[in-house]
Amino acid sequence: MTNPNETSCCNSDSTCTPEVATTETQTTPSVSTQARTIPPRQAVQRTKDGLELWLELPGVEAAAIQLEVADQVLSLKAEPSPTSELAEATSTFCEFGVHPFGDRWTLPADIDTDGIQTRHENGILTITLPNLAPRSRTIQVVEE
Repeated sequence: MTNPNETSCCNSDSTCTPEVATTETQTTPSVSTQARTIPPRQAVQRTKDGLELWLELPGVEAAAIQLEVADQVLSLKAEPSPTSELAEATSTFCEFGVHPFGDRWTLPADIDTDGIQTRHENGILTITLPNLAPRSRTIQVVEE
Protein backbone atom coordinates (compact mmCIF):
# COMPACT_ATOMS: atom_id res chain seq x y z
CA MET A 1 0.00 0.00 0.00
CA THR A 2 1.33 3.43 -0.85
CA ASN A 3 1.87 6.30 1.57
CA PRO A 4 0.29 9.72 0.85
CA ASN A 5 3.43 11.43 2.14
CA GLU A 6 5.59 9.77 -0.50
CA THR A 7 3.50 10.62 -3.55
CA SER A 8 1.57 13.64 -4.66
CA CYS A 9 -2.19 13.81 -5.01
CA CYS A 10 -3.76 13.92 -8.43
CA ASN A 11 -5.43 17.20 -9.30
CA SER A 12 -5.18 17.26 -13.07
CA ASP A 13 -7.47 14.29 -13.73
CA SER A 14 -11.10 15.04 -12.86
CA THR A 15 -11.84 11.33 -12.35
CA CYS A 16 -9.13 11.20 -9.71
CA THR A 17 -10.46 13.95 -7.45
CA PRO A 18 -13.94 13.07 -6.22
CA GLU A 19 -16.61 15.73 -5.96
CA VAL A 20 -17.06 16.87 -2.39
CA ALA A 21 -20.34 17.93 -0.86
CA THR A 22 -19.89 19.00 2.74
CA THR A 23 -22.67 19.40 5.24
CA GLU A 24 -23.56 22.21 7.66
CA THR A 25 -20.24 24.04 7.87
CA GLN A 26 -20.31 27.20 9.93
CA THR A 27 -18.68 30.36 8.64
CA THR A 28 -18.79 32.40 11.86
CA PRO A 29 -17.78 31.43 15.39
CA SER A 30 -20.61 30.37 17.62
CA VAL A 31 -21.11 29.56 21.27
CA SER A 32 -23.69 26.93 20.34
CA THR A 33 -23.37 23.53 21.96
CA GLN A 34 -24.50 21.81 18.75
CA ALA A 35 -21.61 20.08 17.00
CA ARG A 36 -20.96 20.99 13.40
CA THR A 37 -19.83 18.47 10.81
CA ILE A 38 -16.56 19.22 9.06
CA PRO A 39 -14.85 17.46 6.14
CA PRO A 40 -11.63 15.66 7.07
CA ARG A 41 -8.30 16.60 5.51
CA GLN A 42 -7.75 14.20 2.64
CA ALA A 43 -5.49 12.97 -0.13
CA VAL A 44 -6.59 11.08 -3.24
CA GLN A 45 -4.42 9.19 -5.69
CA ARG A 46 -5.32 7.31 -8.87
CA THR A 47 -3.32 4.10 -9.17
CA LYS A 48 -3.27 1.43 -11.86
CA ASP A 49 -5.57 -0.64 -9.62
CA GLY A 50 -8.11 2.10 -8.74
CA LEU A 51 -8.19 4.95 -6.23
CA GLU A 52 -6.55 5.39 -2.83
CA LEU A 53 -8.20 7.84 -0.43
CA TRP A 54 -6.53 8.88 2.83
CA LEU A 55 -8.58 10.71 5.45
CA GLU A 56 -7.18 12.39 8.54
CA LEU A 57 -9.54 11.57 11.43
CA PRO A 58 -7.82 12.59 14.67
CA GLY A 59 -9.44 11.28 17.83
CA VAL A 60 -11.75 8.90 15.96
CA GLU A 61 -11.71 5.20 16.75
CA ALA A 62 -12.49 2.67 14.01
CA ALA A 63 -15.79 1.71 15.69
CA ALA A 64 -17.00 5.32 15.39
CA ILE A 65 -16.54 5.49 11.59
CA GLN A 66 -19.54 4.91 9.31
CA LEU A 67 -18.95 4.43 5.59
CA GLU A 68 -21.80 3.86 3.18
CA VAL A 69 -21.91 3.56 -0.59
CA ALA A 70 -25.07 3.96 -2.66
CA ASP A 71 -25.41 4.83 -6.35
CA GLN A 72 -21.64 5.40 -6.74
CA VAL A 73 -21.61 7.90 -3.83
CA LEU A 74 -19.38 7.15 -0.85
CA SER A 75 -20.49 8.81 2.41
CA LEU A 76 -18.51 9.21 5.64
CA LYS A 77 -19.68 9.99 9.16
CA ALA A 78 -17.17 9.84 12.01
CA GLU A 79 -17.55 10.90 15.62
CA PRO A 80 -14.40 11.56 17.66
CA SER A 81 -14.47 10.76 21.34
CA PRO A 82 -13.17 13.62 23.50
CA THR A 83 -10.29 12.80 25.79
CA SER A 84 -11.12 12.67 29.47
CA GLU A 85 -9.12 15.87 30.05
CA LEU A 86 -11.28 17.78 27.57
CA ALA A 87 -14.52 16.31 28.83
CA GLU A 88 -13.76 17.34 32.42
CA ALA A 89 -12.10 20.70 31.70
CA THR A 90 -13.73 24.08 32.04
CA SER A 91 -12.02 26.85 30.14
CA THR A 92 -12.37 30.58 29.95
CA PHE A 93 -11.15 30.46 26.36
CA CYS A 94 -10.53 27.43 24.14
CA GLU A 95 -9.83 27.18 20.42
CA PHE A 96 -9.39 23.44 20.56
CA GLY A 97 -12.53 21.52 19.71
CA VAL A 98 -13.79 18.08 18.89
CA HIS A 99 -16.14 18.00 15.91
CA PRO A 100 -17.77 15.16 14.02
CA PHE A 101 -16.45 14.56 10.51
CA GLY A 102 -18.60 14.07 7.42
CA ASP A 103 -18.14 14.10 3.66
CA ARG A 104 -19.40 12.57 0.40
CA TRP A 105 -17.58 11.58 -2.78
CA THR A 106 -19.08 10.77 -6.16
CA LEU A 107 -17.09 7.79 -7.42
CA PRO A 108 -16.11 7.23 -11.05
CA ALA A 109 -18.16 4.60 -12.89
CA ASP A 110 -15.13 2.27 -13.21
CA ILE A 111 -14.87 1.72 -9.42
CA ASP A 112 -15.96 -1.65 -7.98
CA THR A 113 -17.98 -0.58 -4.93
CA ASP A 114 -18.26 -4.22 -3.76
CA GLY A 115 -14.46 -4.45 -3.48
CA ILE A 116 -13.84 -1.38 -1.27
CA GLN A 117 -11.38 -2.04 1.57
CA THR A 118 -10.41 0.11 4.55
CA ARG A 119 -7.64 0.36 7.09
CA HIS A 120 -7.51 2.65 10.15
CA GLU A 121 -4.15 3.36 11.75
CA ASN A 122 -2.85 6.28 13.84
CA GLY A 123 -5.81 8.53 13.01
CA ILE A 124 -5.57 7.93 9.24
CA LEU A 125 -8.33 6.05 7.43
CA THR A 126 -7.12 4.52 4.17
CA ILE A 127 -9.85 3.58 1.70
CA THR A 128 -8.89 1.42 -1.28
CA LEU A 129 -11.35 1.70 -4.15
CA PRO A 130 -10.52 -0.94 -6.80
CA ASN A 131 -11.26 -0.68 -10.50
CA LEU A 132 -13.93 -2.93 -11.96
CA ALA A 133 -12.49 -6.04 -13.56
CA PRO A 134 -12.54 -5.77 -17.34
CA ARG A 135 -15.43 -7.68 -18.82
CA SER A 136 -14.90 -9.69 -21.94
CA ARG A 137 -16.71 -12.59 -23.49
CA THR A 138 -16.58 -14.63 -26.63
CA ILE A 139 -19.55 -14.17 -28.93
CA GLN A 140 -20.49 -17.11 -31.08
CA VAL A 141 -21.34 -16.28 -34.66
CA VAL A 142 -24.20 -18.35 -36.05
CA GLU A 143 -24.34 -19.01 -39.76
CA GLU A 144 -27.80 -18.83 -41.30
